[in-house]
Amino acid sequence: MSISAAVLTGWAVGIPWLLALSPRFVTMKPATAIGFFLSGFSLLLLVTESSLTTVRRRLSQGPAILVALLGIATTIEFATGLTLHFDDLRAPAKPARCNE
Repeated sequence: MSISAAVLTGWAVGIPWLLALSPRFVTMKPATAIGFFLSGFSLLLLVTESSLTTVRRRLSQGPAILVALLGIATTIEFATGLTLHFDDLRAPAKPARCNE
């Protein structure tokens, strides 16, 4: 979750070196970072099995469903060529240096 939070911070504030794990890698898109953050949060709710309650199990399903919907929407984007502008919602302006 911390890497995805750092990437989202990089996109929001415009810090280019927070957008990738290494300068040799491509930048992580905001939708990908949101998906990683939500899946990490969902798993965090399930990590302690001894205190796993029905409420925590139900709460963990919400972010998991959002990740699944994000994946389905991204697949529709790639399959149809339709642009849903997920990346524009979090980062309206690209940082100064993006190695796409």
